[in-house]
Order: sequence, then structure tokens, then C-alpha cells
Amino acid sequence: MKQTVILAAGEGQRLRPFTVTKPKVMLSIVGKRILSYVVDSLAQNGIRNIVKERDCPIDFPRNLIKSVTVE
Repeated sequence: MKQTVILAAGEGQRLRPFTVTKPKVMLSIVGKRILSYVVDSLAQNGIRNIVKERDCPIDFPRNLIKSVTVE
């Protein structure tokens, strides 16, 4: 089984003021969250198991990760 870790902790200081109220992976680009681009790309490459780092500040929205498992 292919597995990956998404590193999403950190303050996102270079993206301020956009990251003052939300984590950088939840920011939208062209109407789609950055996290969605990452998860879609992983799924297209056969990765179905995602492990988020312990200090990750977000809960992965289930509608973004229909075809993968998050631990």
C-alpha cells in the first residue's frame, strides 16, 4: 500500500495576512483549497493512505478526501 505524510504544520508566515485566520493548506487558489490540490494529486498517483503530522493544525475535511484514508 502506498502511503504518504502531509507536512502542514507551521505558521505560514510568508503568506500573511492570509494565514492569520486559517492554515495555509486551507487557503483557496482559483476557488480550490491548496489541500485539495495535494490530495487530488496523491490520489491520481495511487496513494490512498495519508498520515498527517501530529502538530498539523487542521482536521482534514471529509469532502476533500473521498478516496483516501487519513490517519
